[in-house]
Amino acid sequence: MTVGRGNPKIGRKTLLAIVDHITQVLPGPNDDFVPPLLQDYIKALTEVLSRPAHVEILARKEGHPWELCVGFFLSVAQFLLPNEGDVSTLALARASPALVRSSPAPGSAGYGRSGGRSTPSTQSQRRVAPGEGGLLKDVLEGLYYLVVGGNAPLLRQFKDITPVVLRVLSLKQVSLGSLQTLAFAIINAIFSATHADDLEHASSLVQTLVPLMSYWWRSEKVSQDEVIRALRIEISRSILLTHLHIEHLALRSSDETIRLDLEDLVENIWSEYSRRGEAFRLQMSDITFALSSLPTYGLQLDVFGLRPHNVYGEGYWAIVQNLAFLEGIMALPRLKRQGDDNGEQDEQPRKRQRTRQDNSSRIRLKLKAVDVSICRTALQLIPFLLAHNSLSREELLDLLPDLISLANDKNPVTASWALIASAR
Repeated sequence: MTVGRGNPKIGRKTLLAIVDHITQVLPGPNDDFVPPLLQDYIKALTEVLSRPAHVEILARKEGHPWELCVGFFLSVAQFLLPNEGDVSTLALARASPALVRSSPAPGSAGYGRSGGRSTPSTQSQRRVAPGEGGLLKDVLEGLYYLVVGGNAPLLRQFKDITPVVLRVLSLKQVSLGSLQTLAFAIINAIFSATHADDLEHASSLVQTLVPLMSYWWRSEKVSQDEVIRALRIEISRSILLTHLHIEHLALRSSDETIRLDLEDLVENIWSEYSRRGEAFRLQMSDITFALSSLPTYGLQLDVFGLRPHNVYGEGYWAIVQNLAFLEGIMALPRLKRQGDDNGEQDEQPRKRQRTRQDNSSRIRLKLKAVDVSICRTALQLIPFLLAHNSLSREELLDLLPDLISLANDKNPVTASWALIASAR
C-alpha cells in the first residue's frame, strides 16, 4: 500500500534502495525465502516495477539492477514451482535441452539460488495455488514489467527466462486464468525482441509452445469472460508472431510430432470458435467494404477490412486470420511431398490422384459440415486463405459449386459470407 501510494514520486536512489533491500533481505538462510515477508515484498517490488520509468532506470547503462531483479524473480519462481517430477507436464519432454533444464543459471548479476531442499516446509510453500496462481502470478507480473521495458537488455537474460515461463505453462493443475495470460505475454515480448538474434532457440521455443497453445486454448471452455478472452488474445498474438517458424518446422523438421501438435491446435481453435454465439464471432457489422476509409495499415483484405476502433472485432479477426495461417501451413508438407520423387508418383498415378483429392478437401469438408457454425467458419476463412495464396486453382474450382449453393441459403448470415467468399 505504501509503495502504491508513493510510486509516482519514487526517485532513482529510493528505487535502487528498495530493490537492494528486497533482494537482500527476502532470501533466507536455507536456500528459501523468509515466509512472513515473501508475499508482501514480492507485491511491493512488482508494484514498483509497474511504472515503466522505473524499469528504464534499472536497465540504464550496464543494466545490473535490471538483471538483479530478473534473477531474483526467477529464483522465487523456481522456489514456488513444483519439481518437474512432481507435476505432469505437457510438452517439456519434447523440447530441446536448452529449454527444459530445471534450474537455468541466472545472469551474473542475478541470484543463482537453487530450488532448496525438499523439506516439508518448502514443499508446502512450493504449492501453487489451484486458482489464479497466487504468489506465482505476482512473480510473473513483475517479470512481465521487466521484459517489456523499452531499454531492457533481453539478449543477456532471455534464455534464462523462457524455461521458467514454459514450466509455468506446463502446470496443468492450475486453473485457466491470468497466470497463463502473463506467461504467454512474457513469451511474446521475448520472442518478438529476440527471435531474429537466435534462430535455433526460437525454433526450439516454437516447437515447445505449439502444444501449450493448443492445450490452453481449451476448446471446451465456452465462456467468453474477460479472463479467458485475454488469454486467447495472447495466444493469438503468439500464433501471429510464430507462424513463420511453425511453417519452417512443418516443412523442414523430420519430427512428425510438430505436425500432430499443429493439427491439434488447429482443431481446437476450429472447435471453440465454431461453438461461439454470433455475438462472439466476426460479424458483418465488424467489417466494411469501403477500403478507402480505412487507415493504410489497418486490418484489411482485397475485398473488405475491419472497421476502425473495433477493439473486440480485432480479436475475432485475429482468430480467423490465424486459422488461415495454420490451415495454409498444414497443406504445405503435403504439397511438398507431392513434388518429390516423381518416379514413385508416376508408378502410382491413382494413389497420387487420391492423395491430391484428400489434401484439397479439408476446407470443402468443413463447408459440407452438418453443423452450420462450422460451415460459416469455413466461409469466413476462404477470403483469408485466398489473400495468403493458400488455395490452388483446382481447389477453387472444387469450392465454387459449394459457394454458389451456400449463397442461396435461406439464412442471411450464411448467404452473406458465401457471397463475400465468392467475390474474391
